[in-house]
Amino acid sequence: MVAQWTNPALIPIQIELRNFAQTDFNPQSPVAFWTYLCDQLERDDLAEAIPALKIAAQRGEVLFLFDGVDEVPPDKRADIWRAIAALADGAYVGCRLSHPFLCA
Repeated sequence: MVAQWTNPALIPIQIELRNFAQTDFNPQSPVAFWTYLCDQLERDDLAEAIPALKIAAQRGEVLFLFDGVDEVPPDKRADIWRAIAALADGAYVGCRLSHPFLCA
């Protein structure tokens, strides 16, 4: 007998850390990455997707894929790690987070 998959499908969201690091983000904010994502979606004329993604994120149905920690200036890396920790402990605590150096 094959076990049934019972977990919801996850929506992957890639965050390019080199670009995120260039913004004026608050590393203590649990919504720093979410704000950045919304700004990117609006810039790309995809703002209509934001409400659905927010609901999915609040349900823990999002997988944040962090890419390029090696491309972040060394003096910004600690703030990036703080922002990732804030996201993990914040409003989207049920979401999965990729380990930044595992993403290519």
